Amino acid sequence: MSVRIPLVIDTDISDDLGGDPDDALALLLALASPEVELVGVTTVCGDASLRARAAARLLGMAGRPDVPVFAGEEPARAGRWTGQRGHGLLGVEYAGREATVRDAPASQWLVEESGRRGFHLVAVGPLSNVARALRLDPSFAGRLLGLTVM
Repeated sequence: MSVRIPLVIDTDISDDLGGDPDDALALLLALASPEVELVGVTTVCGDASLRARAAARLLGMAGRPDVPVFAGEEPARAGRWTGQRGHGLLGVEYAGREATVRDAPASQWLVEESGRRGFHLVAVGPLSNVARALRLDPSFAGRLLGLTVM
């Protein structure tokens, strides 16, 4: 078997998967790809904590509660979630194990994880976490195996 690509997905996943399924699909495709090792998920944009909960739920439902999730820092003037907040994925009864939303801010974890090992970063949301990681450590970009931006 060939070496799997360590991958981190930085996402602005929505709780309302019916109205905004692209990021959920990106996560599920990464989980289904034998050439990819999903190392972690970071969330960004507005209510990043709610987005982290949605990602953790989806990972659990997909049978991967072992993948850590990290919420990005929410700006002081974060936009409010539009649509059916809490009436999508998080509004569904689910008794299974979810992934754990860790306490460390997403940008801090990105910098620390890149120091442990290189990974390919897939940013399918605004680049706030990436910018914060670069501000924390300007050498962060040089440790990435690659960067894919939607």
